[in-house]
Amino acid sequence: KVAEYLCAGLPVIVNRYCGGAARVITQHALGVVYDPSQLAALDVNRISELVKEPGVRDRISSTARQLFDYTVHARQYAYLYRRLSRASPCE
Repeated sequence: KVAEYLCAGLPVIVNRYCGGAARVITQHALGVVYDPSQLAALDVNRISELVKEPGVRDRISSTARQLFDYTVHARQYAYLYRRLSRASPCE
């Protein structure tokens, strides 16, 4: 669901234990990552600023579409399968 929300241009809020999603959001400034054991530290002002940032929805959507584009992933899988098919089978 995170990828779908991001592709729609919506900044997301995820807890830091959401592994890959938390890393992508942090690396690309696509939302807010919080520690569930410290909910009081969740910065409402940062969330509000992010939503009001000019062009934020377009930026988030564009970034997400680049990150999650199925054609990019299909090429990566095809490359991986070609490499594996050339490898010696296990005995």
